[in-house]
Amino acid sequence: MPLATVNGHVLLPHYPDWSRNVQRARVWQTSVDRALTGFESRQALRPRPRERLSFRVESRDADDLTLLLGRVDAALKAGLACVPSWGRGIPLIAASGDTVELARDAWADVQAGGFLFLAEPDARETFEVAEVLSVSGDTITLADPLGSVWGAGHWAWPLLFGRPAFSAIEQRTDWHAALTVSLSQLAVQPESPEEPPPPPPEQTPATITFTWWLNAAAVPDPGNPTRITFDHWLDDAPVHNLD
Repeated sequence: MPLATVNGHVLLPHYPDWSRNVQRARVWQTSVDRALTGFESRQALRPRPRERLSFRVESRDADDLTLLLGRVDAALKAGLACVPSWGRGIPLIAASGDTVELARDAWADVQAGGFLFLAEPDARETFEVAEVLSVSGDTITLADPLGSVWGAGHWAWPLLFGRPAFSAIEQRTDWHAALTVSLSQLAVQPESPEEPPPPPPEQTPATITFTWWLNAAAVPDPGNPTRITFDHWLDDAPVHNLD
């Protein structure tokens, strides 16, 4: 398969050597200054860490070695690469069109705007990359339809993007070589925005009843003998025909 890139990142689809551990680390970038007391002061602790993934790759034959070296060279020139997040694969139930059904709920790092790597373990160069539009439990909706139909037995991994680094190549035979691939994440995908809280229920205006005692003096109205007014703390309260 020819060289593939995703958003300018060279795709490295080579499976790791599973006889060795895939190493995953979470990195909080900090700046260290020396305080006036002589102790160090750490600043800019990231609220969300960046991931670092390291794994060992071995070529299986001469063609695989040619592909591996070509992709490594392209990744070094670009300074950007992406790899499947090995160790976080999920088996598929089915994937066709723009819908992917997983055997279990997706990992938290499978988010809208990210990418999925779908592959057949027995055919190393048979894979497809798709952009995620939305995630709901074990169902993923893609931004564009898939080019192939993927059934049970295939797997899906989230793609990890970052800056690549490679160890020296260990050439064992003319076709058998090995090297360690390391990828340091450069940016963290923003968290999915939380749904706003529901608006408060519409409330019916309440009727408030005040109970108070009137303590006032009756004052006759010279202009109208049948009218008496009360001086009290709320307002003048006209009262008619008291008798």
